[in-house]
Amino acid sequence: MNKPDWLKLKALYPGKTLLAKEGQEWKAYGADALKVARDTGLAVKGGAFCAIPCNQAEKYFGKLLAAGHKIVTLDTATGELEEILKQESFAEIPAAAIGAGQVDWETKQRKPGPQGELFG
Repeated sequence: MNKPDWLKLKALYPGKTLLAKEGQEWKAYGADALKVARDTGLAVKGGAFCAIPCNQAEKYFGKLLAAGHKIVTLDTATGELEEILKQESFAEIPAAAIGAGQVDWETKQRKPGPQGELFG
């Protein structure tokens, strides 16, 4: 994600932690990277970003929410933005569903798939 786009998104969501899904990682940049590193124990890489592996998103998103973060996710592949404001039922959501458009964030429930089955 380029810096101008990141700064535009941060301006739209002041006071929230922005995480961008890039490949198999959720990345935070700038001041968000420092806060994510502090509250998860992960390292800031290259002095520029902190990355959460997608296969460990539940664990680390849970830590961030418990520390009081209000999270906004951006899937850079689809452009989909989602806000995660509470931890309610969050631990029950599989990491594969997070940021993949498979979660109704108002009810914190997984959305049914094309034939009514749950994704995942």
